[in-house]
Amino acid sequence: MVKKVTKKPRAKAAGTPRRRSKREIFEEEEKILQRVQIYLLFEAKRPMFWTVAGIREEKAADGSRRWIIAVNLRFPTGFEGYLGDLLYDGERVTELTDLELMRERARKIAADPERDRMWNEYRASLIRPGEG
Repeated sequence: MVKKVTKKPRAKAAGTPRRRSKREIFEEEEKILQRVQIYLLFEAKRPMFWTVAGIREEKAADGSRRWIIAVNLRFPTGFEGYLGDLLYDGERVTELTDLELMRERARKIAADPERDRMWNEYRASLIRPGEG
């Protein structure tokens, strides 16, 4: 004779945080990126082509959440280059990369001949035949 064993479902541990959906994570990161872009333009008074480019979350030593945001110099043609990183702790934005280093990188990116080539292609595409 075989004894039938019934298993009871395991109860979840109290206080276990639920997993956030990808949509919730995306919306949270989008709000952070918007906040940091506003910081760049209106608080730090950086040029309008300095844009937020990426975000990654990390835990601080005290266990709090914080985000590292990459800043790129992005031209209307799509040509871009990395300038540096900012830190957002949920309240304040601080610069992780020295401002002078970011400015120097911006100068090098702007001087790249590829940027000029892309700009000339872009302008040529806007000129109607017979106007050039």
